Amino acid sequence: MTPTSADPTNAATGGGAASERAARRRRALLLCVAFGVWAWSTIAHGYGTDLAHDFFQWSKVPGHLDERGGEHGVRAADFLLRVLFVVLVCVGAVVAIRRFRALTREERRAHLLTWALWAACVHLLWKSCIVFASELIHFGQYAIVGALLYAGLGRGGRAAAAFLVAVFLGVLDEAWQHWGISIWTEGLRWTGLDWSDMILDAAGAAGGVLLLTTRPGEDRSKEPARLLGRAVVAIAALLLPLLLLSRATLATLFGTYTYRHAWNEYDIGKAAHWMTPVDGIPLFIASVLIFGLLVSGARTYVTRGAALGLVLLVTVSIDPPSRREGRAVHEDVPTAVARRAAADRIVVDGVIDEPEWAAAQRIGPFVRNEPEYPKHPRPADEKVPLAGTWARLIWDDRALYIAFEAQDRDVWARTAARDDPRLPGDEVVEIFVDPDGDEITYYEFEFSPLGVAYDLFNYIPESPSDFEPWAQFVGLADWDARDVECKVAVDGTLDAVADWESAGPLDDDRGLTMEIAIPWRAFRSTTTPSERTRIQLPPTPGQRWRVGLYRIERPRAAPGDGKPLSRNDADRFAQHQAWSPTFRASFHVPARFGIVEFE
Repeated sequence: MTPTSADPTNAATGGGAASERAARRRRALLLCVAFGVWAWSTIAHGYGTDLAHDFFQWSKVPGHLDERGGEHGVRAADFLLRVLFVVLVCVGAVVAIRRFRALTREERRAHLLTWALWAACVHLLWKSCIVFASELIHFGQYAIVGALLYAGLGRGGRAAAAFLVAVFLGVLDEAWQHWGISIWTEGLRWTGLDWSDMILDAAGAAGGVLLLTTRPGEDRSKEPARLLGRAVVAIAALLLPLLLLSRATLATLFGTYTYRHAWNEYDIGKAAHWMTPVDGIPLFIASVLIFGLLVSGARTYVTRGAALGLVLLVTVSIDPPSRREGRAVHEDVPTAVARRAAADRIVVDGVIDEPEWAAAQRIGPFVRNEPEYPKHPRPADEKVPLAGTWARLIWDDRALYIAFEAQDRDVWARTAARDDPRLPGDEVVEIFVDPDGDEITYYEFEFSPLGVAYDLFNYIPESPSDFEPWAQFVGLADWDARDVECKVAVDGTLDAVADWESAGPLDDDRGLTMEIAIPWRAFRSTTTPSERTRIQLPPTPGQRWRVGLYRIERPRAAPGDGKPLSRNDADRFAQHQAWSPTFRASFHVPARFGIVEFE
């Protein structure tokens, strides 16, 4: 018998097929919406960051959110964002509670345990990673993406798949923020790939998936853990070998990182830890494992996964400073070799004619010490080409020797006394030495073309002895390095002036050579050298010290028209040069000092 449209069996079959096609179209639409939401939120992240920045700047104005303004206004703004997040969480909780009513007692118990573990992980992230409440948007963004992906992939063994896809999208999001927005668009140099944000993305995605899986008959305990296991193994195989690289190499790959072994408290009073690849990579892998186990319903493995994550957290977070070991170099900085000279062969006279100087490595030319936004330089900087600067380093049992060779069309100096605090406002070369590489205490030496010295012992007072890149340093000007020598040979005429205003007529010079000797005993303290430190005086061959070499070329006349400049106007045309640039307006960034290896 030929079936007809009136045949109820055929009608049911046709209706089922139509229903299945409609379901597929609905799931395809949800997947398109999920990827659309992700793409829009990722591409628009820069605008969102600008909006958040403008909001916080607005909050600083007295009377807007707080009569006192400033930090008080920022804290008020941060509190408002937290309240908004709590409201959204309450909305999600209401949805979950309504779903709970239809669950059996066994299902409620299982889901309550899962949600409790998820909330505990989120609380840990809040205490450790999140600085400003604006970062909570990661939860909302990827909760929506994760929920849409799960709804689009369909029920039955798809929770882990939806979660893993959302995690992968989160990695692409953070990669775009780092390489696309920070480096390519904004030209920022003092930035790094944010590993903590990837963990926040995973937490949000897990929350979105869990919200939809909280419903009757959702038996995720039977979902195969094979997909999650393979994904975690693949991620670990890809990322863990990177930890075998040096910190400086990691900075080359993923951007600059300030090495913080301890917690740092921000202006709003919120303590947080900035993750480097050394701790961010293991914690990201652990977060994928833990949240993946939660969404997949593999409750028998949750305790093991949580314990593994806790062990990784403790292991990678505890990294105390050591005066014996120093700090590992964690920035992409240049390296130079200081050759050893025969005893009593170097005569400090400003003329580097000894064979040891000729054989020494010539460092340079120096580059512009770019500010944080190198793509937006001052107009004057674009018009004035850099005057060439080079340096050489050698050493013997008595001292460390540094020679600067500088091109200069106008060699001048004030007749200042030693340790004149105004000397850094003149033309000077600057030497920073951090022998133990702790990035907390270091020595500073400045010399003018007249050979006048200005020396400091510097300390960055961060508690608990933690370096923060925007911290102010304390310079002990009363400290003096004994027997430091500096001689200058000028190719042209050295104009010695009493003060800036009496500069007088300008001539046409070619440059200068500055030869400096810093005795090793200048670096001796009550603790060095000793068995507890890495510093040996003089250093042993093969040791590596952190050294920063800089030059400030400050003209007395405007380039081009030769119009005399005041001290303030001269700063517009000053050239801040560096062997290893700090990417900031200050030279006081020990993390960016170069490496000098004693041959």
